[in-house]
Amino acid sequence: MRKMKQEYMYGVGGLVFGFLLGIVLVGAGGDGLFGTAADTGNGGSNIPAIEFPTQYYLVPLEEAQTWLQQNYQGDYSSISGDIDIVNGFGNTQNISEYYDQNQGSVNTVLLSLQNTLFSDTQADGAVTCVGINQDVYTGPGVYVYVEVTSDLASNVPDTWDNLGAPKENNMLWTTECLKD
Repeated sequence: MRKMKQEYMYGVGGLVFGFLLGIVLVGAGGDGLFGTAADTGNGGSNIPAIEFPTQYYLVPLEEAQTWLQQNYQGDYSSISGDIDIVNGFGNTQNISEYYDQNQGSVNTVLLSLQNTLFSDTQADGAVTCVGINQDVYTGPGVYVYVEVTSDLASNVPDTWDNLGAPKENNMLWTTECLKD
């Protein structure tokens, strides 16, 4: 009985001591001990910001088409039939099958978009895709997804969403990209 009482007192004493020590350390001023070890000098955060060498942009297909119509250098009517076919992505259940059946038209639209965004020499640093978001909460949607090197990011319209990270790993997201 006496040994049990002694163990109980050590346990309670340890908890009280630990609690008081924690209060002293946290109240030692500012961040206390937090933020002092391996401080990077970036506002108290010890986690350095990750910068991707590639930027990822997403825009609804309709907005991309409006932008293309306003900025296309050639005769827009020459690609309007292909654009109508690309609009069919929103009505398909199987994006890969639809893409395979209409690859020429999809590539024409994506290439036109890519060439309007970037000059021929810059296009090597860009990947242009059409994708379907199948998220039941936000609603399905057809999008243009563009991956560009950071030096080409200034060519992308400001209204297009910069995702900050790739979207390929999202299981509700399906893309088909420009293929040679």
